[in-house]
Amino acid sequence: MTVPALPPNEKNQTPTTPVDSSQLLQVLQTYYQRHGLQWIISASIIGGTSGILLAGFHRFIHILWEGKGGTLSGIQGSGNLWAYLLLPAVGLCIARFVFKAGIAKCSHETTEDFIKAYHNPDHKLRLSDLPGRLIASAATIGLGGSLGLEGPGIATGATVGTAVQNFSRKWFNPDNANILMVAGVAAGIAAVFKAPLTGVVFALEVPYQRDLARQALVPSLIAASTSYLSFTAIEGTTRIFQDFEWPAQEEYQDLYLAILLGVFCAFAARLFIFIFQIVGDLARKIPSWALPPTFGLLVGTLGVLSYVLTDSYPDLILAFPAALGMGTSYPVIVVLSHASWWILLSLALMRMFASALTAKAGGVGGVFFSLVFIGAITGRLFAEMPFISESNLRVYAIVGIAATVGAGYRSPLSAVAFVAETTGQPGFLIPALLASATAYMLMGDHSISGEQLTHYWSSVEQRLSHPIRELLHEHPHPLYAGTPLHTLTEKDLLAHKSLHIPVVNEEGCLVGIFSLASMGSLPKEEWKTKNIGDTMKKDILILHEKVTIGDAAQLLSQEDTDHAAVVDGKNFPIGILTVADILKLKEVLTAVALHHPATLSSP
Repeated sequence: MTVPALPPNEKNQTPTTPVDSSQLLQVLQTYYQRHGLQWIISASIIGGTSGILLAGFHRFIHILWEGKGGTLSGIQGSGNLWAYLLLPAVGLCIARFVFKAGIAKCSHETTEDFIKAYHNPDHKLRLSDLPGRLIASAATIGLGGSLGLEGPGIATGATVGTAVQNFSRKWFNPDNANILMVAGVAAGIAAVFKAPLTGVVFALEVPYQRDLARQALVPSLIAASTSYLSFTAIEGTTRIFQDFEWPAQEEYQDLYLAILLGVFCAFAARLFIFIFQIVGDLARKIPSWALPPTFGLLVGTLGVLSYVLTDSYPDLILAFPAALGMGTSYPVIVVLSHASWWILLSLALMRMFASALTAKAGGVGGVFFSLVFIGAITGRLFAEMPFISESNLRVYAIVGIAATVGAGYRSPLSAVAFVAETTGQPGFLIPALLASATAYMLMGDHSISGEQLTHYWSSVEQRLSHPIRELLHEHPHPLYAGTPLHTLTEKDLLAHKSLHIPVVNEEGCLVGIFSLASMGSLPKEEWKTKNIGDTMKKDILILHEKVTIGDAAQLLSQEDTDHAAVVDGKNFPIGILTVADILKLKEVLTAVALHHPATLSSP
């Protein structure tokens, strides 16, 4: 504990004694040895446990996909395309059942859930939810859902890290609350990609768009290393791109063209994010129970189309279609293929839509490898330009992977580390860095993650300049204006966890706020004759998600209201700012007004 310095008391001064430097060094050495030992033990347990759990999960998934008698490889051999069409829907329905039945009482999202827990101390990752999450992930990915293994890897590592942190909380102070959770994410990524450096850098980068979770560096290094060792002891050390011979060195021309490729990769990443938003908007208009079968059939249709599209290209045929499953082998296949540009472009678009549909239907997994697949095709198509030598084809494919992944997740360093570790070739490292930096700068505020913060909030003034959406940690479940009041159940109302619920029209746009108080004041005999739209409050304060926190606080004060609706650019509700948030903002404003009044002065 740091004790603040006090001015000397002239009437009563205590004489000082010289400090024995050898004793001081001994005390410091003992403290840091003990503190370091705690980190080493905790991080090693997290890494070893995560690696073993993920090795078992990894083996089970590959048995489903590619093992002798594996589900999809067996289907492919029999030529039964109906199974490609139906299996993704079955997997998504199983995943939904896992969450609705309470086997996992958490969100189906994995990376987003970790980022949310990192920024919000009230959002907990419970060890009891992990088995259900892994079951849902196995059903999603094992039956053809277009997501990757980094999702369950992150969920496993973050949950194990949180459990170890809770068990050993007496060892650490409250400022270190999230460090072992970050170390767990590093362990999860290191295992599923067999890339420990990628795991470390990704875990540090992904909570922010333009910052790092610096405090977790050393525990992440330990956890990632032990996770890699335990995972590869079971699954072997073969790299993801082991059988692909990458170039050993680049030419100077590649360095200049890599910057141009970065522009194309930023466009590809933005297109992927845009498709996610479109599919998300569509999902809000469909009843939640209908999403798994509906979107699952669409994913299966894309799988059949991608299979039929590549049927005449033997070098594009694998044991499963390009639009389905993990897609770990396809980045190599598309680079070596002689397929026409429109075939490759079609496969990339199908993969984008299939991944978005799987994720928005409640599938459990990650989109990292979908970005890898899209980046490989982007680089492959870029290499088709007439001024690029055919011998450099592989350079641009791998550079495209690094730039697209780095742009999509706003994590350029982990993307470059990924391609370096998974190929084992350093020749493209410099062009990959240039392309990733270019794509990263062109992304603006766009990211595949909606939970990332821009920066670490190190000061009150900085926090006031952040957009209001960063205060909202849970997306609302709006009510439809035409819903009769008498059909609302106690369970429906409690699910919103708020006294104020956004109301939308048929297009999903905000039209008002429904208050439980207004419903309670209405005679019960009128509940059968009135809809939610009849009792909702229409004269409400609406804030755009990009309004700053400081401006929002002033608007709430001016309007003298205790709540406001927060919407995106299409007028879809993304949250309700309640009295609890207002009190927090008032505390912030009071602190700034006391210490820095100029920051709140009017322009």
